[in-house]
Amino acid sequence: RLAWPPSLVAFMGNCWDKKTAQKHVQHPGKKAVSRYDKKYIAHWSGKQFWEADLVTVSHTAGDVVASVKMRMHDGDEKTYSAADAATMVFWCGRDFEPGDAIFGYWNDGSTKYLYEGTVVQTEGDVSECQMGDGDRSWLPNDFIHKRVVASAPRQGDRPCCHAGLARNLKPGDLVTYYRRSSSISLPDLVPGQLLEVKSIGEQNRILVSPCDDDWWFGEGWINSTVCGDRGGPAFVKLGKVTRDTCLDSLRSGDLLQIISGTIMRKAETLESE
Repeated sequence: RLAWPPSLVAFMGNCWDKKTAQKHVQHPGKKAVSRYDKKYIAHWSGKQFWEADLVTVSHTAGDVVASVKMRMHDGDEKTYSAADAATMVFWCGRDFEPGDAIFGYWNDGSTKYLYEGTVVQTEGDVSECQMGDGDRSWLPNDFIHKRVVASAPRQGDRPCCHAGLARNLKPGDLVTYYRRSSSISLPDLVPGQLLEVKSIGEQNRILVSPCDDDWWFGEGWINSTVCGDRGGPAFVKLGKVTRDTCLDSLRSGDLLQIISGTIMRKAETLESE
């Protein structure tokens, strides 16, 4: 009987076939499950990408992001310049489709970091992936995260108009956290975050919720007249949040930003009765 050399057997064991990958599915029916309950994936060095938390955000005198400090799930920390973060810090837990660039835990996850790759095809709870080093293997879908750069404020952003007092705001208005303020009590809120006004309270307080589902808080109260730590308004009104097909309030010259999109289909024009 032909016996494979032990070293070759070990090498072949690192690449799973479909059946082997199916045996290692930990969360049936789910994709992109955070193994360490983190929000980000950060490049550490070489081929290593680690699940991580945001520790601090440093700003320039102009109140734009200068650098971010990330803490890997093993406790090690690394600081990235704003330019580096734009290519080295990513969202954790984003679903993927065939053809997407991804990060994946290799084999049974004995290594505690992820590798880059591309999804070739998906069947049920597993996907075939071509990794950056050329290896090709089937992996459980819950091992795999789509490669999506984490959003951050951009230098050069400017307000459209001042939010003013809370009495000038109405439910459905869109505001942005424009300048960092130590008076804000909502953790993890960073300049550039888009917020929908849910209701108006007393003493200029407004109840807001994030337009981006990736932010941890569902809703919270803020003071609409708070100033940034270096002056100027902390919050700026941008316009209205439109849902479904409610675009009646749009006028020529309005600025439209798509936060989440849907497919637009051609329809026949119906004559009015």
